[in-house]
Amino acid sequence: MVGLRSGQTQQTVNLPSLSSVVRIHLPPPFLIIMYYFYLLKSSKTSRLYKGQCQDLSARLKQHNSGKTKSTRCGIPWKLLYLEQFETRAEAVQKERYYKSLRGSKELCQKIEFSGSPARAGTSSNS
Repeated sequence: MVGLRSGQTQQTVNLPSLSSVVRIHLPPPFLIIMYYFYLLKSSKTSRLYKGQCQDLSARLKQHNSGKTKSTRCGIPWKLLYLEQFETRAEAVQKERYYKSLRGSKELCQKIEFSGSPARAGTSSNS
């Protein structure tokens, strides 16, 4: 009885045979969960909305169905810009940065550089 303290007894545990083992189904390695920072533009008011989420499709549906109070008045919303991250913390950090004055300026430069039609339509040169 090596490794046992005084008063302890050794126990034998019967393990199930391989035929009765419960198999855990894990997602394939290519199904990595991603988090997103996104920028929406209202087709109605031309207002911009910055946010982060895990399921972008579901979140866009929430915005366009009126379930999100802050975006209800701007329906319909269109995706203008997107960034992917491996963790929610990174997406939240980027959202906070892009909501700052410095980050907003950088984000506008990225959108203008990409030549997004939605952003080009709001230009004062039109």
